[in-house]
Amino acid sequence: MLDVGESGVVIGSQEPADLVLSDPKVSRRHAEVRRCPGGFLLRDLESTNGTYLGDVRVQSVFLGEGSVLRVGQTEIAFEGPEEEVAIVPVGDGDPLGFVARSAAMRELVGAIRQFAPTDLSVVVEGETGVGKEVVARALHQLSKRVDRPLVVVDCGALHEELTESELFGHERGAFTGAVEARSGAFENADGGTIFLDEIGELPLTLQPKLLRALETGEVRRLGSNKMRTVDVRVIAATNRDLPSEVSVRAFRADLFFRLSEVRLRIAPLRERPEDLLPLAQRFSNEIEARAAFLPEAVEVLRGRTWPGNVRELRNIVRRAAVAAKGRAIGPEHLAPADVGTLPGSETGPAVAIDMGLPIVEARETMLTAFNRLYLKSLLDRYGGDLEAIARHAGVAVNSVHRLLRKAGFKVALGAAPGAEKGGDE
Repeated sequence: MLDVGESGVVIGSQEPADLVLSDPKVSRRHAEVRRCPGGFLLRDLESTNGTYLGDVRVQSVFLGEGSVLRVGQTEIAFEGPEEEVAIVPVGDGDPLGFVARSAAMRELVGAIRQFAPTDLSVVVEGETGVGKEVVARALHQLSKRVDRPLVVVDCGALHEELTESELFGHERGAFTGAVEARSGAFENADGGTIFLDEIGELPLTLQPKLLRALETGEVRRLGSNKMRTVDVRVIAATNRDLPSEVSVRAFRADLFFRLSEVRLRIAPLRERPEDLLPLAQRFSNEIEARAAFLPEAVEVLRGRTWPGNVRELRNIVRRAAVAAKGRAIGPEHLAPADVGTLPGSETGPAVAIDMGLPIVEARETMLTAFNRLYLKSLLDRYGGDLEAIARHAGVAVNSVHRLLRKAGFKVALGAAPGAEKGGDE
C-alpha cells in the first residue's frame, strides 16, 4: 500500500520513482498519480508502452474508488478515499431561477456556483423529472463558455445505429440515407458545452469511442479518415445508478470515472418538502398570475409522494390552474388526467400512469413508483434485515442499500426481521 501524498506518486522502473516495478515493459518514468481539485489524476509520462485504464490507453484520467490501472504487464489497484468537497450552501431565496428553500437544494445551488466556472466534467444524477437539464443549463450559463453553444443530446431517444453519427457526424455516402455530409454534436458544441442526457442509455459499443473523444479532444466523422479537434466541456445526466451499472459491466468503468470528475445529485421532491408549495405556486402563476390554493388543495399536494417529481408537479398544477378558471385551486382540480394500475395488481396498491407525459417519461415515473412499492413490501416483511431483502430481490446487499436510499427510505442496517421498519424520509 502506497499513499498518494501532496507531491503525488511516480510509477516507473528505476529510482527516483516512488513505486519501482521490475516489469520490463515499464518505462523509467512511466506514469504518475496526483491529487488535484477534481480528485486523483492519473497521467501517462510519455511512456513507451502506454498507461491503460481497463482496455483503453489513456493520457490523463481521473481515478475513482476501485479503479485498476495497467502499466506494462502490471495491474495496480487504486483505493483512494472518496473525498468530500466542501460546499458552501447558498441562502434561502431564488438563486439561478431555482426554488431553493430546502437545505438539499441550497447545497446543490452552492455546488453549481462552485463548479460551473471550471472545465471539470459533471455527472448530474437524479430520478426522472427532478430537473437534470435545468441544472445542466445553469452550469453552462455560469461557465466561461456561456457565449458558445450548449448542445443537448438525448442518448435514450436515439436509434443505436444513428447514435455515432449524432455524436460525431458523417460524410456523404457513409451509410444508406447519408445524402450529404453532416457535423455531429461534438463539432457543433466546439468551444461550448455538450449535455449528454440519459448517458446510461449509451450503447456499450459506442462507449470506448466517446471515451477516446474525451481523452484526445478529437472526433472522426463516420466515413472519414480525418480527425477534427474539438474543445468541449461535457455534462452528463442519468437516472440510473451508474456505480451499480459499472459493477455488473453494463457501463464502462473508465468512461464513468472520466465523466464523473464532479457528481451532483438532485434530491427527489419527496426529500425536500419545503420546496413543494413554492414550486406549485410558481407553476400555477405561469398560467394564472393571481392563482391561489385552498387549504384542502395544499393538503392533497403534501399527501402525495410525487414519483414523477418536479415535472409531475408542474403538469398537475398547470392543469389545475386551467381547470380552476381563475378561481382558487381546490382538491377537485388536482385529480390526475388518467390513473391506471400495474397489470395483475387490481387488488394491490395502485401505480399512477400520467397519460399527459411522453411514453419514456411516463414509463420511468411508473417504474420509480413500482420500485418504491416493491421495497416497501420487502421492508414490511423483513424489517431492516438487508441480507434477507437482498436474497429475496436477488441482488447484492450494497445494491439494496442504494435502492432504499434512492427510494427515500431510512433503515437501520443489519436489523433483525421484525425490527423497526424504515419509513419515508
